[in-house]
Amino acid sequence: MHKKFPVAMAAMFTALLFWGPLHAQSAKNNQAAEIAFEIRMDQLRETPMYDILRGAAESQPGMDSADVDKVKRVWGAVQLPEKMADMEARQADEKLPMNMFIRVEMEDAEAATKMVSGLKEDSDEVTKNGKTYYTPKDGPTNLLARKINDTTVQVATSEYWEAGPGKDLFSSGLTKAWGSFSEEPVRIAIDLDSARPLVDEGLGMAKEQMDPMMHGMIDMVNKMDNVRISMDLKDGGNLLSLGMTSPDEDSAETLRSGIDGLLGMAKMMGGGQVEQLRQLDGGLADVASALLKSLKAERDGDDVQIVIPKPDGFDDALQSMMSFSGAGGGDF
Repeated sequence: MHKKFPVAMAAMFTALLFWGPLHAQSAKNNQAAEIAFEIRMDQLRETPMYDILRGAAESQPGMDSADVDKVKRVWGAVQLPEKMADMEARQADEKLPMNMFIRVEMEDAEAATKMVSGLKEDSDEVTKNGKTYYTPKDGPTNLLARKINDTTVQVATSEYWEAGPGKDLFSSGLTKAWGSFSEEPVRIAIDLDSARPLVDEGLGMAKEQMDPMMHGMIDMVNKMDNVRISMDLKDGGNLLSLGMTSPDEDSAETLRSGIDGLLGMAKMMGGGQVEQLRQLDGGLADVASALLKSLKAERDGDDVQIVIPKPDGFDDALQSMMSFSGAGGGDF
């Protein structure tokens, strides 16, 4: 995929999570997406996390601070491959043999037009059904981009363009998972059940590399039909929520018990680290302690959740961590 295509901003958000799927070698027979994501930049602007995202975006070729500050929302979906081998690197000029779409919504039409202008520099024009699309010169030949309205730029595989990409392309399991969210600014949902062949193979490979004593932890994934991750950086919100739906209540209770045991171990090991941290930064240690105390798995029917409220002092602690690491603003 060319460095400026589809959109550096969207690539920055999704590269780590979707690098494998975006380089898949073979597609499934159906077109349903099994991963969906959304980042509401407009709701993160007054939080320290925005500085991190903004700095990372500014480091991408073709992006500047004015573009980033006008990004309102990034969302999309990805279809997972069936085999781990399908996630190997591919030639840039081949077709992307799976489906995905990313929408970048800007604050105004001028910002969207500017983004498209950046795409044109390294793209070829393609006309389909009387509409002009842009495809990367050095990237997948079936990856297309264009404005879909005055303020929104969309990048998608040609198959998803024809189907009209959006929530109608979600798998049934992904639709169920996405419907369980509240309106948090950052949301990711994964339909594990529909991607079971890939999940099972990945778990098998992990077992081969791990101590047999850890296999029970890996097997807990088999108790999950879907996984939901959300973040809310506002005061009074939940810093992180992790939800996992199981096939039935018995499986959910087994999952809850196993996860709670792992979290208990994390609390024990983290307690000593917090006291060491207190020697350097008392405020940061207080935040770390509050986060550890909130680690607990709870069950509601067939759903298991871990909810970590945003502790007092979190914003200051994050700024402190950024200072320690040298991150922040355009220097990130």
